[in-house]
Amino acid sequence: MNKKIALAALVIFIVPVFFACNDAPPREMQITQVAGSWDIAVFQQNPATTNYLVEVTAAGKSGTAKVKIINDKGDNSGPTTVVSLKPIPLGACGVNVIFSAAPGDTVDLQNGDRWSITLAQGDPPLVQAYSDNTSQGAVSVLGTYTCWQGYCPGGLYQTGIPLPWDIKQAGAIDEYDLSMIDVTQADANFTGTISEQKVLSLFLVDHLAGDTIQLCYQQQAQSNEQDANFFRVRLVNGNRYETVESLSVPNLTNASNQVCYKFSAQAIDARVDFIFSLADFDNIVWLDSVVENVNGVQKFADDFETGDLHNDLGPTRFRWQLRLPGQQNGDAGVSAVRPLQGRYSFRALGGRTMDISGSILESGNNSLLSLLGVNFSMNLQGVFLRIYENFRNGYLSSLSGTFLPGSGLLGTFTGEKPGCLDQGQFIAAINPSQFSNVSKLWTMTINGQAQNCGDITNFTKTLIPFIPLQKADRFYSDPNIPVRDADLAAYQLNGRVMGAGLYFSLGDFSRQDYRNALFYGIITPTPDIQNGSTVTALPDIVGTYTGWLVMDKDWRCQSTGTFTVNFPGNQ
Repeated sequence: MNKKIALAALVIFIVPVFFACNDAPPREMQITQVAGSWDIAVFQQNPATTNYLVEVTAAGKSGTAKVKIINDKGDNSGPTTVVSLKPIPLGACGVNVIFSAAPGDTVDLQNGDRWSITLAQGDPPLVQAYSDNTSQGAVSVLGTYTCWQGYCPGGLYQTGIPLPWDIKQAGAIDEYDLSMIDVTQADANFTGTISEQKVLSLFLVDHLAGDTIQLCYQQQAQSNEQDANFFRVRLVNGNRYETVESLSVPNLTNASNQVCYKFSAQAIDARVDFIFSLADFDNIVWLDSVVENVNGVQKFADDFETGDLHNDLGPTRFRWQLRLPGQQNGDAGVSAVRPLQGRYSFRALGGRTMDISGSILESGNNSLLSLLGVNFSMNLQGVFLRIYENFRNGYLSSLSGTFLPGSGLLGTFTGEKPGCLDQGQFIAAINPSQFSNVSKLWTMTINGQAQNCGDITNFTKTLIPFIPLQKADRFYSDPNIPVRDADLAAYQLNGRVMGAGLYFSLGDFSRQDYRNALFYGIITPTPDIQNGSTVTALPDIVGTYTGWLVMDKDWRCQSTGTFTVNFPGNQ
């Protein structure tokens, strides 16, 4: 997909930034407070997708007909004479198109007939004939596309942590996290340091909602007090985060401690994330003797004496999951180096740091919701920030976004090195704890405009009501049950909610590839009805989207548009 199109849906969220004054906000303007703990997720809408259009420019049979190739990245070719079974280069990137006919027939092409060919990295080609074609002959694709750009070696994708297995579903967008970053603020400016992060996740599954769970473990931290290190343990419990432990300089004292935390389970499973954010090789954290009790009865214990991260939940689930950045300078894993007890402990070793700095910008009179067609305004402020990695000659990522009510932040980012791929979107939460509950019955309507989709132009698509699952800020549809539209096309939904903002993808359930649609929205406030007056209720979620949806005749088409979601009782 053309990247200008891919980012179109986000433009409405960035208007306050791009048209904002670069000066500091006036004294009378209340500046958004951003100090505290940030969670940042970065993701790319279309990691590696390109589209070709094959169009007949001269009618005729094999040896006479001609076709022209048009590509969304400029890899064009032709007109080229069509010879049955002879490869025709789509462009200069190694992929060919072949025209063929059934036995006893011949290739016979009609002027103006077209075929759409989509290539997605790691997936088979998608060939679709336009509905008004009358040509005789089949179209197939051979070869491997050689022009994909890889992730930048120092970019945000390589710096972030991949999602845990209970959230990362097949067909989800490619997303990476930076968790619990400390940010300080002075007037309209803010700064922070991001040390290299590793996350060890423990999945608690042997309980019911309402059970009392106690988690105990032993830890020890060795820290250079000159570095911005921390060791934090965070519980994902229902639709909220709970901080089990939070240690940073100067409280990383190299003393061995036993920690126990008791809580009431909000759901039938929970996840504990041990987050190690360590700057260099002088900084080490050990973990050992992990015990889980449910209603006073021991359900799980691990002292790592098997020498690895033991999994007792079967082949498709994990008890432990170690999540590491793509570019890692330090180390993490079960280790025999100076264990706390016995022969082994889990050990995380530090790596590198990045600096974060930015400014809050004046918003002016822009109204995000009015751009979405909602008839009330919001006072939004923009933000511009940079993340600089002082390693391997440095790498700089620039991020621009807009604050949303409830301490959410949504925007775009780009890296500043050519020849590699480091641009996309980001969403952030400031001091996240309790998240809006979106695990309700969704009645969702999409109004879109299809692009290069045969006879299909404007359309309305209604999804059969469904209830997504939710874990803290993450929500997703049941991985075993597709979300369907009225034509029974099947999708997988994956998303995240931050304050009053959210995003989610609808990926093709059967193909499980990147030909999906990405949705951005705002959770609208409940209207204040006083003195018996009547107020027309807005949809519970309003927003825009761009990407691939399944249309009539099983066509998968690019489209852009808006969407609404209503929860029960707000119709």
